[in-house]
Amino acid sequence: AICNLSPPGSTCTLSLVSTHPHPRRYILNLVCRHYDSKLAFNPSYPKPRICHSMFSANQNIALREHKRRVVSFVESTIPEDALDLGTMVMAMEVSCKAPGCVPLETVVTIVFPRGQTKELIPGLPESGSGGNYKTKILMPLSEVTKDDVLDALPPEFEGGRRTMESLCLRARDVMLGQIGQIMGEEDLDGRILMAEYLTTCLKDYVDRDCVAPDVGETFPPLQEKCELPSVHVPTAGNFVVKRR
Repeated sequence: AICNLSPPGSTCTLSLVSTHPHPRRYILNLVCRHYDSKLAFNPSYPKPRICHSMFSANQNIALREHKRRVVSFVESTIPEDALDLGTMVMAMEVSCKAPGCVPLETVVTIVFPRGQTKELIPGLPESGSGGNYKTKILMPLSEVTKDDVLDALPPEFEGGRRTMESLCLRARDVMLGQIGQIMGEEDLDGRILMAEYLTTCLKDYVDRDCVAPDVGETFPPLQEKCELPSVHVPTAGNFVVKRR
C-alpha cells in the first residue's frame, strides 16, 4: 500500500493490491495509527480525508472467475459453428436502486457477428442480423447457476426455458410471496384486501397503456376521450358541408 499523509491538509491517496484477508481494514488501521501518533504531538493536526477508491486483488480475481463461469454457461447453449464465426458473450454485474429491484443483478449480452445470410440460432432474429441479445438474471454474479442461465434464455438456445408463461408464473409467485410476507400468514382478511387492491391496480395499469405511476402515488385519472358526433354521409348523390 502507498499512502502519503504529509504535508498536513493534503489528500490521502491509497493504492492497494494486496493478498491480505482484510486489506481495507488493514489500511484503515494504519491510517488511524498514523493520525493518532501525529495528534499526540500536534493537537491541531488535521484529520486525514480518505478516498475509498481501494480494491482487493482477491475480490477482483473472484469477480472475473464468476464472469468466466457465467459466460461458459451461456456459451454451452450456443451452437459451436455460431461461436466459431465470432459470436461473443459478455456478463456484468450491475446495481439497481429503483423500488422493487434487487440490489445486484447480472446482465448477459450476446453479440452476433454481422454479414450472415441466415440465422445462426434458428428462430432468433438477432442472430441473423448481427444484433445483440440481452437478458437479465436477478441475482449477483457469484450466485448464478446453470439453471438460472437456462431460465433467462428462450427455447431457441439449447436448454433455454424462458417463455411468457414462465415469466408470468415468476411474477405471480413474487407478488403472492410479498403479500404473505407483508400481511402475515394469519391475517387472512388483510391478504384478501391487499389482493383485491392489487387486482384494481393491475386493471388501472392496463387501462393506462401499462404506464406505472410515481412511486408511492396513486394512478392519475384517465383522460376523457372526446367523441365526435356521428354524421350520416350519403353513399350517392351530392351533399354540401357547411362550416360553423
